[in-house]
Amino acid sequence: YQSMIRRKISEGMLCVAGSQDDEDMLGFYLRHSWEKAFYVRELTAEGGALPEAPAADWAAPEEYIALRETALRGTDHYVFDLPYVQMQEYVSRDGGGGLLKFPGSGACCAVAAYEDDETVLLSELLAPDDRLLDCAAGVLRRMPARRIRLRLPAWSGAAVGAELVPYA
Repeated sequence: YQSMIRRKISEGMLCVAGSQDDEDMLGFYLRHSWEKAFYVRELTAEGGALPEAPAADWAAPEEYIALRETALRGTDHYVFDLPYVQMQEYVSRDGGGGLLKFPGSGACCAVAAYEDDETVLLSELLAPDDRLLDCAAGVLRRMPARRIRLRLPAWSGAAVGAELVPYA
């Protein structure tokens, strides 16, 4: 990690962020001079408790980038280029999911994969707070599961009870 940091800083990068897979990795990073840099909100919901919603549709990487940038306009955020989003689509499809859009819901989008046999993980869900649970329900119509775990930007989801957790 120290070598990577030195190399990236010598290339002009101002900071390096890494996300932990679990609490043990967070502890590892913190013991090696890393600091908590940013947070996300997370919420797990049982499928039966979600509202009825139209199903989500698969989105091509180019569509996803356009929806994402529209949803994040006016916020500080990472801009993902096409090769990165193509890689994310590949990883998500390997987990039984993919990139999703929500027709008729404006600039709403999500990255989904099965976390286990009973849970869909939305590793990114971008939607207005009043549409978050509708979008989650739409994903479960496309990817049936008992529950869904939402990962949202830190500024989103407080109204639906999503908890703020360290992410990187």
